[in-house]
Amino acid sequence: MPKFPSQIAAVAIVGKLNNPLLVHSFSADREADLKFQFLSHAACDYADAAQSADSNSSSLSTGYLGLLTTLDDLTVYGHQTNTKVKFFLFVQAGTSPSTQAQTKDVEVKAAFELIHQAYLDLLANPFHDPDQVAMVHSPRLLARLQSLVTSSPSSQ
Repeated sequence: MPKFPSQIAAVAIVGKLNNPLLVHSFSADREADLKFQFLSHAACDYADAAQSADSNSSSLSTGYLGLLTTLDDLTVYGHQTNTKVKFFLFVQAGTSPSTQAQTKDVEVKAAFELIHQAYLDLLANPFHDPDQVAMVHSPRLLARLQSLVTSSPSSQ
């Protein structure tokens, strides 16, 4: 089983028109969902800036945008598909040197691979409209995303 970053706080899937399709916080606090929805809009700006700065980079062919920014106590990583759908991963930053484990790109890429595969499974559903601008409500997608947290090292 692939190793994912520890302390994943939330995942966001943003459509090609920069509309949030899914913002899922892994905390029980409902206010966190609103916070992460706001941060996903901010992450879109950082992703656009990263793309224009790295227009000749090979990372654009893989879709991995890397570390986009650090906001508050969160580090934000990005990935963009060929259809301009963006995935954002919000990871809690540690406060002390002992808990401040460096998140490895390999772990983040494995998480994005799982998110991308879960999104592709959603698109394969014949009852799902891929051009919708409304938020996605899929229990199966949420269950797949939950596996990011349940299989991370901090939860074992």
